[in-house]
Amino acid sequence: MSWNTTTDKKEKAYKEALDKCRILASQNPEIYTPRVASILNNLGVFYSDTQKLSEAEKVYKEALQIRRALAEKNPNDYTHDVAVTLNNLGILYNDTQRFFEAEKTYKEALKIKKALMEHPEDADPDIAMILLNLGALYNDTQKFSRAEKVYKEALQIYRELTKKNNDVYADIVLTLNNLGALHIYTQRFDEAENAFIEALQIRKTLAEENPEVHTPDIAMILNNLGILYISTQKFSEAEKVYNEALQIRRALAEQNPDVYTPHVAATLNSVGNLYNDTTQFDKAEKAYTEALQKYRALAEKIPEVYTPHVAATLDNLGSLYTHSSKFSEAEKAYIEALQIRKILAKENPEVFNPDVALTLNNLGNLYTSTHKFFEAEKAYTDALQIRRTLARQIPEVHTPDIAMTLNNLGNVYSDINQFDKAESALIEALQIRKTLAEENPEVHTPDIAMILTNLGNLYKDIIQFDKAEKAFIEALQIRKTLAEENPEVFNSAVASTLDSLGSLYKDVHDADKAEKAFIEAIQKYKQATLWFDTARSTYNLFTVTFDGKTLENSKKLLELAILLSKEKRYKYAQKGRHENIYVALLHMDISTFGVLEALRDPELLSLPWDKTLLQQELKRAQSDMKFQKALIEKILNEHVPYFGHIPGTLPENALFIYVQELLDYVLFYVIKGDSSEKFKCRKEFLAIGDKLLRNLRIQRGAAQKTDNLAVAINKFEMYSKKWSEMLPDDIRRLIQENDQIVFSPDSYCSSLPLEALQIDGEYLCIEKTVVRAASFHQFLTLLGKKPSLDSSLIMGNPWPQCDEKKLIYSLPSKPEYFRIPSLQNAQEEAKVLTKKLPNGTVLLGQNATGERFLSEISKHSLIHFSGHGDLGRILFLSGPFKGFPPPFEPEEFSDLRKAERIKGTKKINMMEEWHPVTDLDLFDVPLVEGTIVFLNACETGQHKYAGGGYYQGLPAVFLKNGAHSVISSLVPIFDEHSKEFAIKFYEILLHTHSVSESLKKARIWAKSIYKAQIYWIPYLHYGPPS
Repeated sequence: MSWNTTTDKKEKAYKEALDKCRILASQNPEIYTPRVASILNNLGVFYSDTQKLSEAEKVYKEALQIRRALAEKNPNDYTHDVAVTLNNLGILYNDTQRFFEAEKTYKEALKIKKALMEHPEDADPDIAMILLNLGALYNDTQKFSRAEKVYKEALQIYRELTKKNNDVYADIVLTLNNLGALHIYTQRFDEAENAFIEALQIRKTLAEENPEVHTPDIAMILNNLGILYISTQKFSEAEKVYNEALQIRRALAEQNPDVYTPHVAATLNSVGNLYNDTTQFDKAEKAYTEALQKYRALAEKIPEVYTPHVAATLDNLGSLYTHSSKFSEAEKAYIEALQIRKILAKENPEVFNPDVALTLNNLGNLYTSTHKFFEAEKAYTDALQIRRTLARQIPEVHTPDIAMTLNNLGNVYSDINQFDKAESALIEALQIRKTLAEENPEVHTPDIAMILTNLGNLYKDIIQFDKAEKAFIEALQIRKTLAEENPEVFNSAVASTLDSLGSLYKDVHDADKAEKAFIEAIQKYKQATLWFDTARSTYNLFTVTFDGKTLENSKKLLELAILLSKEKRYKYAQKGRHENIYVALLHMDISTFGVLEALRDPELLSLPWDKTLLQQELKRAQSDMKFQKALIEKILNEHVPYFGHIPGTLPENALFIYVQELLDYVLFYVIKGDSSEKFKCRKEFLAIGDKLLRNLRIQRGAAQKTDNLAVAINKFEMYSKKWSEMLPDDIRRLIQENDQIVFSPDSYCSSLPLEALQIDGEYLCIEKTVVRAASFHQFLTLLGKKPSLDSSLIMGNPWPQCDEKKLIYSLPSKPEYFRIPSLQNAQEEAKVLTKKLPNGTVLLGQNATGERFLSEISKHSLIHFSGHGDLGRILFLSGPFKGFPPPFEPEEFSDLRKAERIKGTKKINMMEEWHPVTDLDLFDVPLVEGTIVFLNACETGQHKYAGGGYYQGLPAVFLKNGAHSVISSLVPIFDEHSKEFAIKFYEILLHTHSVSESLKKARIWAKSIYKAQIYWIPYLHYGPPS
């Protein structure tokens, strides 16, 4: 029998009994009118339990009206019943957040009960019960001192009652549990633990005699102890009590699943929170997912009770996926939670609008983490609007939430350089918190310090240093006071403010104060085991002391933090965010080879940790915090060896050249055989390289208007010679002596046409075999690899499902920002290649979708893409785009998501029509070993950090996944001429089976027909030179 059927029968039975009693009461009111009131009261309890709150209020009020009338006539018999219904009505008002009415009814019930006592000094359990409910009301409305007072009054009554009735011990436990929860919120953790421990001891004693009754409550107290231990960062203790609670509740659920399955799900959520906080993401996901499955099953039977729990668990999953960088899953979970909560809020806005605002705030946090500031601002603004409305009705509950969202919104405005709006939001948040702290300092003082720190950072960014210092110092004083009482909780906050203060002092050239602040921040971060933060502060300390050992320690800390995080997919971003550490090491001439490799290879670190750190040590350190601290301290005080030699040997006629921009020069690190040399070049080398790049773009533009490009061609030739002459003499000699030249440029230099350097008056890409490498390590893995030419995937002119031949998308502030033409020659190119390439699968136009591309590329050994590309990391496929953009995205990618075009009266978002496939989408997609990839699209060869986004680039990912070679373009290319070039390249490749030889001969062919360098210089080859 379903739960809905059962509840319908119960409701029907109540109503039938009520109807009969009403008839009888009309005939015999003295006997049956009290029974009518009693049934109405019980029906109200039933409606409350089934979340039919408006019906519950209606019947409670009718019961109350009857009982008041009865009490007027016979107060001795019926006044008690008035108090009972008032108490029930108070609970209803509290549940629907009508706190003023709830307080009023509780106080009336309390007044009645006290008046009924013959001996006021006697203890009365009904009075204690009402006091407990009143305490819960005060707790919900953040009137914590009042809550504590009534809880303690209730506790005193129950303790007195136990002298006559041992059954009251259960009520003592309930009161202690409530007090413990209150003390957690007010950060009086020792008192909270004492309350919970006493409650637990009483329950365990009671359970010895009556386990069926008291064992469930043992699990509840253990669950609350877990919350306390998480709050005080005693994670091992938290895990222990949660597991004990879960074990008890699972056993109870086996015997009585209808009653105890919800409790199992609740504890699983708590366990998930623990594992989320301790970055044990796999365990957290497992716990949350099981909780969600249970709540979904329960919601199918009792939707009005358990659907809110489904939404809450989805919200937890969203938080987990945000922390673990599974941003697509995070957004999906949050959006489903938001949809559920919006539906619930339509029916019961008082109860569920706060949850809608909470999920919107969490969505804002997700979008902020992924630099989707446009979406973050909207989510925060929507949350703020709801919370302001709620606060007008119940200010004591919702005003703190306004402050929270204002703080988040202020940080977003700061990130997008809207400093006036940022300051306004943060100052309002600060004023709110300071007002709230007058009544509840324990709760709101930590947030005052957080907002002050954010304000300090804002003022530092806008060069208002006096204001910044004042804010930081006030925040620091608050946080240090808090840390004296709860160091586990607040040490990291102290460190954060110290680090910000140190940066401020550094900016105003007060090195002594900066050094002192950074040293103290490092100590606090170490205590909190926050190693990425420790690495950042240690580097900051180096910037004022210029001590080499300090710099090396910052690198050790960074790479140990990466190892402890167990991150694989986004390791390159972890390094990229701290790139300044590696660049400083190059300036200091420390561990050059390892540092260059770490800067280039997405997966490599700069030190040979496998020779320093045993796997069992690392595994233990990932779970044992005490051992972790000791291990890191030991490594910091030891010499960790660099890569002692170049791992692997180049072919005899090959030269590997790292090109790295540094502060005031360009570093060339050259490997020949198993030896290496360093050379420096003036910064002017980059300026001339930029001129060459601009010249190629000018040639492209001019070629669309005229066939006479002589001026541009000659300028390119002149710049190229001058550029080449700037190379150190020894590098030019080495290049002359070797046939195969491998360039590994940094992110900036990757955009320079290094293939256009000259030796003996001829371009390198014509005279020599020139390739590029993401890293030396990856390059070595390609040397023995053979190309595969078994089957082909050919993508031609991916295009949305529309009739237009040119699409123009605009941004709110940039009209006609994206102009995307249909590439008919790309489509013709694909058709021609289908006839030439082996076993071809061709996808054209609307059929060239992102989903189809991602599903097909693992099946073919020749992949040809002819269409639009951008930023070295994006291929534009036909959409719509259903996933989530990559984290750490450049601002340019963010623009793609905001862009819209107008068709009639309809606005069409760019993502509705296109599917940008990025390096991250391809990260886990294996290729046929030896695959050749030709990306005949604009700017697919760059490896550039654009808009603050760190990434690895398309060539590096394809090669990591099994490719032999990747051909790509440095600049925008011609539709018609790139088609001819690709066809010529494949004609040669099918004959020679050598990618490098085929590309070189295709260049020579194109140069013989078109003198302009734009037609043959821009092609880049990532792969082996033979």
